[in-house]
Amino acid sequence: MLRVISALFISCLACSLSAQETSTPARIVVAGGALAEIVYAVGSGSTVVGVDQTTTYLPETQTLAKVSHWQQLNVDGMLSLQPSLPSYYRR
Repeated sequence: MLRVISALFISCLACSLSAQETSTPARIVVAGGALAEIVYAVGSGSTVVGVDQTTTYLPETQTLAKVSHWQQLNVDGMLSLQPSLPSYYRR
């Protein structure tokens, strides 16, 4: 159920980010492999600027900055990427 809610949230977020006309593009840091897959599945992969170390499935994420493990997040590492939306997966 939590995954469905997360997917709906990310879908709504992606729609709102693409609908907004801003001078700076959205910057998303994703912590959690499943959450990264959802972000890319809804078409917002180009806005991702960082992922956690466990995100290995998508080839596009291999060149992005790594911000530690999703269970022990390094907040300074996430904030150094200046995200407009830091997001993480919590069990």
